[in-house]
Amino acid sequence: MSLEIMPALTEEERKKKPWWIGIWRMGGHGDHMVSIATARAFRKRFPDAGIIVFNRKIRADTDFDIYRGTTPFIDKVCKLPLFPEVTGVVAFREQVDLFVDIQTYVGVLYANKEDPQLLEMVRKNRDRILPFTFLYSMPPFSYNTLHLRWPGNQWELLSYTLGIPVREDYLFLAQREDVELPEAPYVCLHSGQGGRSRIKVPPSFLYIRTAAYLKKKGYRPVTVGSPRDDYIRGTEDRRTEDINETAAIVANSSLVICPEGFMAYVARAVNTPALILFGPTPVSLFSFSTHYSLSRGLCPPCWWHAPGWEKGCKKGLGYCANFPSFHQIEKTLGEVLCG
Repeated sequence: MSLEIMPALTEEERKKKPWWIGIWRMGGHGDHMVSIATARAFRKRFPDAGIIVFNRKIRADTDFDIYRGTTPFIDKVCKLPLFPEVTGVVAFREQVDLFVDIQTYVGVLYANKEDPQLLEMVRKNRDRILPFTFLYSMPPFSYNTLHLRWPGNQWELLSYTLGIPVREDYLFLAQREDVELPEAPYVCLHSGQGGRSRIKVPPSFLYIRTAAYLKKKGYRPVTVGSPRDDYIRGTEDRRTEDINETAAIVANSSLVICPEGFMAYVARAVNTPALILFGPTPVSLFSFSTHYSLSRGLCPPCWWHAPGWEKGCKKGLGYCANFPSFHQIEKTLGEVLCG
């Protein structure tokens, strides 16, 4: 597998496969993970097709590390230059036979090949999403509001709109084998400060009190994530740019405590339970079958309901009122770790 800038496919690569599927998702590390799960779903449905994943926000080799070990279900990863974004995406879409846009957790299909099977998939896809679609600021693409009213989780939503099962256990992240692990038993904590959505970050005092509680119960608290994430006072610092090292540390921990986002996907990919601290994003959409979801539920989720939602609370609060109290965290940890 290779990391490439446009053009996505060479003529030689085109001839190696009967047809190509392109998966497009613009976003951060959690979005890369969803792309991998979607690619695995299409590989199971179309084992002979070539599959290429595209994401504008592959920023460095450390981002590309997310795709290590995915060659059984991804043939190529392509990065689009930052500008001009729309022109580049349209050019990418035209290079593949089936283009899969999973931008808003709603799968939108575009067929560029007169294949009866592909055309039927696209027709069914349109029937499912058309009532919820309106034009947004990136023509010819559409922004779908279905994700704002969908009653289930994102995996059910992707499966419904794409017409193939996209399951959470399709998530994958390779682990380094030469990692010196923290002394067991330990619990990983992730502040989430390194992400772009500041309003999704829980207040630091919740983590500090949680770390102290874990020590009392005989668990070593460990800060994980990238160096851009805040260190949590009173914990062992294992932040690193090596995503595959983080995967190994998380895989061997008793539990992960994190906001909704990338680390929850990492935990699911390596089969470690997580306690997700929800703020402005909907619990129903981003819950996992193996994870525990905590939220006060005081405010309706403001996720994508207003411009700039990710920058701060529109009511002027210092942090989202939906984040759980320490009492909720303590009670849940008692049941999960000590029950």
